[in-house]
Amino acid sequence: MLGVTMLTLRHVTDWDITLINRFLYYGAFFFLGAALTHLVIRWARAPWPVILLLAAPAAALSHLGVSEVQLRFGTLYSAATAVLGLAVLLWAAPRLYRYRLLPSRC
Repeated sequence: MLGVTMLTLRHVTDWDITLINRFLYYGAFFFLGAALTHLVIRWARAPWPVILLLAAPAAALSHLGVSEVQLRFGTLYSAATAVLGLAVLLWAAPRLYRYRLLPSRC
């Protein structure tokens, strides 16, 4: 709840103080991650079609953010894109070693 509040407060205010803006934006991800730690194990076991449904919009939104400067940092759009991308990465991370996508140690 605190993370969502921080993102909303960052979005609706017109503060020019960079430190406060960064604190609210990045702090929101800290509190969102802390609130969702109990779901990580269940999320890692999610079926791949669910992840595909999240990966497609995450890739499309990320591609739009490349050309639109106002969509990159500090907006609710960029926060939603980051959360989608992080969810896909958290699902893929345990599978990297299992499928030998990374080189094995010597």
